[in-house]
Amino acid sequence: MTKRMLYMLGSFCSSILVAFCFNGKLYSGSFDQAYQLSFQAFMAVLLLPAAITFYLCWFRVQELSASEELDLECDVKSSDSFVVNSSLQDHFRKAWVLLKSNNFFCVAMFLFWQVIMCQVSTPALNYVSYQWAGVKMLQASLANVFGILLSAVGFRVAQMYLLNLNWRVIIGVTVVATVVLDAVPQALTIFDVFSQPVLLSWRITHSIHRYCCVPDSARPCCE
Repeated sequence: MTKRMLYMLGSFCSSILVAFCFNGKLYSGSFDQAYQLSFQAFMAVLLLPAAITFYLCWFRVQELSASEELDLECDVKSSDSFVVNSSLQDHFRKAWVLLKSNNFFCVAMFLFWQVIMCQVSTPALNYVSYQWAGVKMLQASLANVFGILLSAVGFRVAQMYLLNLNWRVIIGVTVVATVVLDAVPQALTIFDVFSQPVLLSWRITHSIHRYCCVPDSARPCCE
């Protein structure tokens, strides 16, 4: 839960940064470039949290030695059942035993074919919305922010009221609702009823799929 919320917070901050600080005309935006960040300045802003994270992980994360791990493990169970070091061959052997399980093999095949069949996209995806539908950078970024906010609300509702609900029902309702939310604006744009609603379609639904509490393996195609 904490990892997902932090991931959503980071994506929210980055979308806000792009919407209001990297929206110059030089980069297909609508603001005066003189008051916007250049590409070098934008990368410098992103470098700051990355550098802080690198410092904390490298110098502040303390790992226990093998003897300390053994002492800690002995407090809860016998040291005879605790393996301090495992060779690479042991890891491969255990992985192969796990892979031979029918249940695990089916999950692995599902993830493998899902990537091949559902996560194929085109580099022209953004340009279709920018040039064909006339979506602006600010609108696209705010749509991402809106999708993240919807995901946060859904995550909170699921945490408070849906923990005891059948997970199949949650997945089914989420998939159907997301497809409906995506289909209506897409149809309005394709048939030239409105040009802008496309930004309310795949950007918002893509954000919901990325940040909602549905397990990664249960997410359908979203692009």
